[in-house]
Amino acid sequence: MTQRILKTSINECAVNVLMGWDRALQYYFMVINYVDSDDEPLYSNLDDDDAGINIKNELPYFLKKARSFNIKIPEAMIARLQADKTLNLGNEKSFFNEDCTEPTIKSMLKKILKIFLRPIGI
Repeated sequence: MTQRILKTSINECAVNVLMGWDRALQYYFMVINYVDSDDEPLYSNLDDDDAGINIKNELPYFLKKARSFNIKIPEAMIARLQADKTLNLGNEKSFFNEDCTEPTIKSMLKKILKIFLRPIGI
């Protein structure tokens, strides 16, 4: 299964939104939980009677469900999820930042270089 993880917040509490494509079961899934908490998830498709293995288990259903928690899934993440299904991917994982972008190796290296190569102020 693929795992696309959005790090965001609800009412100033950090949450992770885990969405993906389950290749074996051929459906999307979504779990919303508080970061650093052992509590039950705020939402899990496994606890949602309307999200069974049927037409409601499609991506628009979960995007609407996320909006009910005031969470907007970024377009880049939606595109990844759509590609996951189209390509029937498994074992892929990516993270999306609060600014709704997926960090790339190139962007992370630029940030690291900027920190280490900045002029030393005297």
